[in-house]
Amino acid sequence: MYAATIAGLILFNQTWHYLVSLDLQLLPDGHIMWRLKRGVNEITTLLSSSILVLSFWESIRNFNNKTQSQQVQSVIFASAYFLAVFNASILPVFILNTAEIELYSPIIITSSALLIVIAMQAVIVLQARVAYNKKQKCDSVSDDDKIKHLSESAIQQGKVSPELIVGIAKQINEQQLFLQANLKISDLAQALMVPEYKISQAIRYHYKAANFNLFINQYRVNHAKALLASEQAKEWGILSIALESGFSSLATFNRVFKSIVGKIPNEYRKQNVNYNKIKLGIAD
Repeated sequence: MYAATIAGLILFNQTWHYLVSLDLQLLPDGHIMWRLKRGVNEITTLLSSSILVLSFWESIRNFNNKTQSQQVQSVIFASAYFLAVFNASILPVFILNTAEIELYSPIIITSSALLIVIAMQAVIVLQARVAYNKKQKCDSVSDDDKIKHLSESAIQQGKVSPELIVGIAKQINEQQLFLQANLKISDLAQALMVPEYKISQAIRYHYKAANFNLFINQYRVNHAKALLASEQAKEWGILSIALESGFSSLATFNRVFKSIVGKIPNEYRKQNVNYNKIKLGIAD
């Protein structure tokens, strides 16, 4: 609000000077306009001074509650404002006469403005440095978390015994336990006579599978892919292949197969049939 008022008053002053330079006869009586302009100048000066005081106060307010970086920024900002005011209004009175003040007024105003600009640039640089340090600190914490997570993973991997891995591999690859419909982790744990959490650890940290169902479904899908591409099962329906691969329903088979392979079983079969025809040189 203050800034908008001052901007309006400055605009009035500049417009006034412009109209006077045109020597328009439409302007009101010169004495009235002179008094109006003088009043506007006084109000502008008063409001400008108020803004300087408020800016100076804002920079030092709650100084003791600020961080060290914020205190440095406040000192730079307040010092720049004080020096700018001192340079523009107090110093010239002591070292220059009235004629010299009017002559050097542009230089005085420019140097005062330059002080504030330099101070603002210094504050911006400090803020950027603080933001960079915070980012570096966050990245360091993130790296520490990653190292901690990797360490925990290594510890968990160390808890998975080689005998358990051999036992799981035997049940999966030799006994083909995954072909059993509705297979649960408790079934595998019972077959190996170990607690379920040890099976879960082995699947997660050794086989890198998110959970037991995903681990088993990968074997089921690979088995189904072999059937879909084989000559022996070319007359089998998709449902028969699903049941033969350990899936309990066609819908589950289609969903899981597509999530792993990227296409439904029927598409996969057609693609392999066409590939075999091309390989053998058989045309449709």
